[in-house]
Amino acid sequence: MSSLDIIIGLLLAGFILNGLRRGFFAEVLGLIGVLGGTLAGIWGAATLGNTVASILPDFSAKLVLAYLLCFTGLFVGFFYFTRMIARFMKELFENLFIGWLNNFAGGIAGGLKGALALSLILTYAGFMPIKDYIKSSRKDSFLYKPISRVFPELYELLGSPDELPEPIQKLLDESKEKVIDDAIDDYR
Repeated sequence: MSSLDIIIGLLLAGFILNGLRRGFFAEVLGLIGVLGGTLAGIWGAATLGNTVASILPDFSAKLVLAYLLCFTGLFVGFFYFTRMIARFMKELFENLFIGWLNNFAGGIAGGLKGALALSLILTYAGFMPIKDYIKSSRKDSFLYKPISRVFPELYELLGSPDELPEPIQKLLDESKEKVIDDAIDDYR
């Protein structure tokens, strides 16, 4: 077990414990609230911005302020709505005496969220000066291989890696080849 394993393990354990504490509905609906609130703000601000701008007194940044107010209002409203649903569902599960199931599923969701966040961090680290440290310690690491592949695999599932800039494609391809080579070496 390397120092990289200890760091990854502690961070992943923190995400899992936070998921156990918060529960499944808070974990998942919190993420949906952020993503959905952002989308609602982007889509709705353009439509509502002109209406709000017509109500505001005349000044130079009136339209910008109107868009910001609309985006913020829609984001906060959507996020708060999902938090209310999460709170209601948590109370419902506790009243049905299956709150443990909410907490257990929250631990799983927290672990998945942590794996995605750590994978994203490891992908970013591949472009920074610490990449040499990670490159040298990943050979001895048990957790590096599976965690580092979460983000690239999810991106391939949801989007086209061919649309990425060439240096990022190269990094992802090298990572994929390394995982395949290591799997072949482990099999031998």
